Amino acid sequence: MSASETVSQRPAYEPFGAFRLLLAVFVITGHLFLLGPESDAVKALGLDGTGVALFFIISGYIIFSAYDHFYRGRTFKFAINRLLRIYPLFWVVFVFTFFPTVWLDVNSVQNYTFGEFFGDFMLFGRYFQTSSLPTMQQGWSLIVELQFYFAAFLFFAIGERVNFSTWLYRSLFVGVIIAYVLIWSTGSNTKFFGGLTWGPMFLLGVSVYRFKKHDGFSKELFFWIGLFTLFSIHQYFMVHLSHILPKNYFDPAIQIFVVITGVFFWLVSPYRKSLPKALDSYFGDLAYPVFLIHFPIIYILSYSKPLSSLSMMILATLMTFVLSIISVHWVEPFINRLRDRLRGQKL
Repeated sequence: MSASETVSQRPAYEPFGAFRLLLAVFVITGHLFLLGPESDAVKALGLDGTGVALFFIISGYIIFSAYDHFYRGRTFKFAINRLLRIYPLFWVVFVFTFFPTVWLDVNSVQNYTFGEFFGDFMLFGRYFQTSSLPTMQQGWSLIVELQFYFAAFLFFAIGERVNFSTWLYRSLFVGVIIAYVLIWSTGSNTKFFGGLTWGPMFLLGVSVYRFKKHDGFSKELFFWIGLFTLFSIHQYFMVHLSHILPKNYFDPAIQIFVVITGVFFWLVSPYRKSLPKALDSYFGDLAYPVFLIHFPIIYILSYSKPLSSLSMMILATLMTFVLSIISVHWVEPFINRLRDRLRGQKL
């Protein structure tokens, strides 16, 4: 990436809004089991794991694309904007679900200290694996995302000083592969730095973005895309197998992950037809609140089941979308105005 590169040489900024919302719905399917056994067959497909994994892949693509378009020479504004994407809405959901949790299941927070509360509030509890608040179980993926943001911030800060030379990208790619192999080979994937095992997925998105913006076919980038695709499949394979018995190396969930990853490749290709920009953007705005809000709702509803299990699942899904729409229209605009100012334009 050359400092003299013009905007016209970059691919258009693509938020993949509809696809991200679909992935958020995938994540919902993995948690509906709390409301009844009817969802067990869907849960066995591992759509929730596929949804989270594809979020990581898309994140690599979008983060580097966003930096390319909005944050060149403004790395600190990039970092602040990324934190604003994660924390404010997380805090709103955290506060509004904490007290119902205490009321419904006081045992879950019986020995809950202020330090643990603050750690969960700042997501540190998920980072150091000391969290015990049951309504924010998806916090682990936010920690992994924050690790990506921090790594990207360092990469951009260094890159601005060395003109984003090719060796910098190669060093990043090789470093992540070495870390990945060391973590899995030593069984330290459960440590606080275990989130680095998701790094190949992030770099798969980065490689695809660089391939798309490259002028002409690049054998090296094609190699990295292939390599990170294999490592991503291995990561999903290892994580998914830890949750199923007996071990099935041809489990449908792994095949579904491969297929949905193929859908991502299709989305960045010149062959797909795009949704209207405004509609795709709105779907994208819904994706994060749907991801955050669904689990607390499912958890709270699991304590009172006045309806059949199937009806409760439908109710939980509807409540998730209603509250997410409220969030998009009445909560997030305040945050987005600040993010637009940092970005330098409104998306």
